[in-house]
Amino acid sequence: NLVNENKNESISAMLGELSEKFRYSDPVSSSATAQSETKIDIMFGELEAAVSCGDETKSKVICEKLNAAIDSRNNICKLNK
Repeated sequence: NLVNENKNESISAMLGELSEKFRYSDPVSSSATAQSETKIDIMFGELEAAVSCGDETKSKVICEKLNAAIDSRNNICKLNK
């Protein structure tokens, strides 16, 4: 939804990449991933606020942090299989 609501092309590109990463993320949740998922949920809220304000710099920083957080969560999923 953020990609469609956003009017800044630079932010749209970052959101598109993040969307793909999230789309192909491991869908299985567990108690081991709960803390990471809470962190990711909070960051998505922050990203939504930054995009709504059109803050390109803040949106980029949050996207980078979300990419790392999703990677970390996926690694936790792999380790717990």
